[in-house]
Amino acid sequence: MRCFFNLADGHSSLFDPEGVEVADMEELRAEVSKAIEEMRHAEPAAARNWNGWRMEVTDPAGVALLTVNLDRTQAQVGLHPMHYVERTSRIR
Repeated sequence: MRCFFNLADGHSSLFDPEGVEVADMEELRAEVSKAIEEMRHAEPAAARNWNGWRMEVTDPAGVALLTVNLDRTQAQVGLHPMHYVERTSRIR
């Protein structure tokens, strides 16, 4: 299933135009972790100010599959554990 990693903070949204193919929730979680690490490394200063931002993973119809509160992940690996809120069991 193709999943899209959109970013939102309550005021603004950034939509993922490409998405990524995943086979199951385990692979989706791994891809989410990878995407967050890539964002941290690309802009470390911006990553320190993720308060209020979340990554909303959706299917092609826009149905939310998973939400990650980015302010809980913060800028350093291990500072806070990754907290996922699964919205559906559509991917098994």
